[in-house]
Amino acid sequence: MLDNKDHANIKFKRVNEKTGKGIAYADIVKGYKLDSGYVILEAEDFEAADSVKTKMIEIVNFVDQQEIDSLYYEQPYYLEPEKSAMKAYALLRDALVLSGKVGVTTFVLRNKEALAILKPYKM
Repeated sequence: MLDNKDHANIKFKRVNEKTGKGIAYADIVKGYKLDSGYVILEAEDFEAADSVKTKMIEIVNFVDQQEIDSLYYEQPYYLEPEKSAMKAYALLRDALVLSGKVGVTTFVLRNKEALAILKPYKM
C-alpha cells in the first residue's frame, strides 16, 4: 500500500493498546475474547482445528429429495468417479434415481469442511 501523494510505503505498526509501545511480531499471540478475558490459542490449536484434505466425500445420510429445498443450495459441483470406481459410482447414481433420495455429505474444500447434497443430474 502506498500514499497517494508521494507513493511512500504505508506501514502498519504493532502497538500495545494500553502502553502505546511497539511490540515485536515474535511477542504477539492470538486469542479469542470471552466476557471474562481472553483464551490464548497456540499453533497446535489451529492445527487440530484444520480439516484434513482427502479426495473422499462421506455420505452421512440419505433423505427424500423433496425434504431439502433447492433454495439452500449455494454452489453446484459436478462429480466424476475415478476409473477404478466407475461401477460403484453408477450403482450409487442409479440407486439415488430409483429411490428419489439424495445423499447428505461432508467433504473438505480448501481446508474447510463443508456440507453438501449428492444427487444425480440428467441421466
